[in-house]
Amino acid sequence: MEKMDNMEKLIVEFEVEKEVWNKYGIQEKYLLHNKKRIPYKAIVRDDNLLAIVSRKYKLIPNEDVIKIVAKWCDDHDLLYKIFSTDTRVHILCSKDGKGIIVHNSIDATFALRVDLLHKVKDGYAIFRMPNLQTVYRRHTKNILEIVAALPRMLTEIYSRTKEYESWLKKLETKMLTDDFVQSLRDEGLPKKLLKGIVLMNLYRTRPTLRDVYEIISARIWNADVDMRTKCQYFKILNDLMLIEVEWSDIT
Repeated sequence: MEKMDNMEKLIVEFEVEKEVWNKYGIQEKYLLHNKKRIPYKAIVRDDNLLAIVSRKYKLIPNEDVIKIVAKWCDDHDLLYKIFSTDTRVHILCSKDGKGIIVHNSIDATFALRVDLLHKVKDGYAIFRMPNLQTVYRRHTKNILEIVAALPRMLTEIYSRTKEYESWLKKLETKMLTDDFVQSLRDEGLPKKLLKGIVLMNLYRTRPTLRDVYEIISARIWNADVDMRTKCQYFKILNDLMLIEVEWSDIT
């Protein structure tokens, strides 16, 4: 081990058992340590290490996901916008403020996933459908099956946008309470996302839960954090709202 700038640095050397090339210039290098097989492989592109993942991890290239989603959007008359990093892609597909968002990564930080999307103020809310496992695919299954199923997954989730809108309308029937404000604090949402929410609870006419949901959702969407963190914040917010208005309440 070496210490550098008061930080401990661990240097480990691996041997490469075999390499698998992807059509987009991505290499999967199956690793050995001290000439013994270990359960990991490295994801490399342009000689840059992107991640070390399980050997069981099945790489689904972001480029393939983009092609499938773009064609699906064209077929369904939806607009799409791509947000990407070196390892992740997030594709926003919408029409009239309603739609879906598709996530994927090549470094195991995001499973292939499809969430609902709804325009709120100057941002969007992301909502993961309860009890709908077909929209969440870990990269440990058959890749061809996962990719082939993606258009059906997109269609299935997009068809649920009306249910999401009905759930949002139900939130309009519930008023903000002191207990709910405390729940927002207790569940670990950053204080900057909750700024002013406590004061809103002192208004003569209290805001509805939908008012609060849209305010916080817009702040999450515009927060200077990565999409993975935003999705974590949206999960906390959605879970709390689902306690107040269950999904079964709209059916």
